[in-house]
Amino acid sequence: MGAIKEYILSISIAAIVCSVIKRLVGDKSTNGKLIKMITGVFMTITVLAPILSFKMADLQNYLHDFEISSDAITDDAILMAQSQRDDIIIQQTEAYILGEAEKMHADIQAKVFLSDSSPPYPIKIEIRGTISPSSKSKLSNIIVTSLNIAEENIEWT
Repeated sequence: MGAIKEYILSISIAAIVCSVIKRLVGDKSTNGKLIKMITGVFMTITVLAPILSFKMADLQNYLHDFEISSDAITDDAILMAQSQRDDIIIQQTEAYILGEAEKMHADIQAKVFLSDSSPPYPIKIEIRGTISPSSKSKLSNIIVTSLNIAEENIEWT
């Protein structure tokens, strides 16, 4: 933004200088046409010099910075979406297990662990609380058949 300000300021100063010179010399004098031409060339150079000195590499660097920023934002959004997806899978799996336990009048807490695959799936469950041996067996069977988790990956504490 500073470069644009500087550019506009230099054009404004050049316009004022040209205007003052033209007024001092006057359009009707013998040198008037020459001064008019010189001030016109001066204004043209003032306007075009910064544009002509602009390097394509500057634009590429500027655009590259945007690309890096957008890549970082995209990566952050993907990680956040994956984390939320994982949280939803864990919450729904835990809610399912707790709902089944509630039907058996068992007071438990469940902690679900997910695989590293994409999409992740439940691979291990830790259960603690008070539950009768028959309800424990029934709940284990439900977890194995419904959630496809191996019995050795159900940890009772």
